[in-house]
Amino acid sequence: MSCSTAGCRFAAALGVLVALTVGAAAAQARENFYLGLGMAQQTISSSDLDGNHIFLLVDFFGNPVGAILLARPEDGSGLSAQIGYGFNENIAIEALFSNTDHAAGMAGLSTNFPTELTSTVLAVRLSVPLDKAEVFARLGRGSYTLKYQDNVVDLNLNPLGNTTLTGSGTAIGVGIELFFDALALELSITQHKPSFDTIDFGDSPTSLPGSIAADVQAVNLIFKWYAGTNK
Repeated sequence: MSCSTAGCRFAAALGVLVALTVGAAAAQARENFYLGLGMAQQTISSSDLDGNHIFLLVDFFGNPVGAILLARPEDGSGLSAQIGYGFNENIAIEALFSNTDHAAGMAGLSTNFPTELTSTVLAVRLSVPLDKAEVFARLGRGSYTLKYQDNVVDLNLNPLGNTTLTGSGTAIGVGIELFFDALALELSITQHKPSFDTIDFGDSPTSLPGSIAADVQAVNLIFKWYAGTNK
């Protein structure tokens, strides 16, 4: 049986997390501010970025002087953080942040371009309390930045600069959280759907003639701290 890379990692991590319920505290309403910090693993898929994409740069007279090289980044990992406020045991609002490092390779070139994906999402979280944990779903919208390093090159493929794609999109996720007194451990999987519509390659941001759509599957393992007293 096969499954997606991020999906398999989520299933494996979920098994470990469920095993930890033996030492988990009884679930209690979490009504206050909370902070979280952890790890993110992200898989990027995009038909708009599959294969080699070469955008020529020309001078004032229309002569080619270089190119922007784009490709789909490989899987990457990095940091994930969140801050939120629980209104009651079922509803919370969250700000989610992640930054992961990737590499994007071009067919025919021996080097990969270091790539960085950053997302900031504002989301609503809906939770269902269990005995020692809670399951939840979240829905949000965020801003996304995909930065390529050294992918602006001259005609001899010498690096001239970087490229940054920016855009926005939706985020939908599910997860489980285990409680340990004032601390908690959260495991979630989130599907991000950013659409990049602006490109910046050193001068100023420029609107793309058409957007670049992507699907980002993220697995996050977050250690959390809740302020105040559990009720």
